[in-house]
Amino acid sequence: MLKIINVNPIVNNTVEIDYHVPFTVNVDEKNVCNEKKIYWRTGNFNNSLLEIGIGEKSGDLKNIVLTMVNKASTENIEFEVLEISKGIPIFDISMLNKNIYDHVSEYSVSLTTSSVLVVFSEKRVVKTLIRMERVEMGFGFENELIFIKVNELSLIEYQDLKDSFRL
Repeated sequence: MLKIINVNPIVNNTVEIDYHVPFTVNVDEKNVCNEKKIYWRTGNFNNSLLEIGIGEKSGDLKNIVLTMVNKASTENIEFEVLEISKGIPIFDISMLNKNIYDHVSEYSVSLTTSSVLVVFSEKRVVKTLIRMERVEMGFGFENELIFIKVNELSLIEYQDLKDSFRL
């Protein structure tokens, strides 16, 4: 599983919601040297895929793309959060010795009128929540990624996601 090792000060990011590619988060690289991306991907790779782009040297989050979803619901999933921080996650890239690291695992997606949540774990206690404007990432006690959440959905974004997930 992808693990966090530190947090960089807040950097701007953009969120794109789309019927065909449910969401894309791009981190603004102002004042950050451009570096190649390596990719951590998860899903079953047939009908579920999420990809996280990471700086190959820095470990900084570069982008998140939710490409395919096969398990979606309208369930409101709550987490107990122990610590909140603002910034951009820096990931442990020691296991990412190639350009792409595939972690075959299922995840579920929950859509409410205000947010879309991608859940990677059954755990409901989050040691650290990282906030990046509309995006939140929750990490467990072993610094493993537990969820990614995009907040403040507009009515149009909500409807596009609802249609995309066939809910």
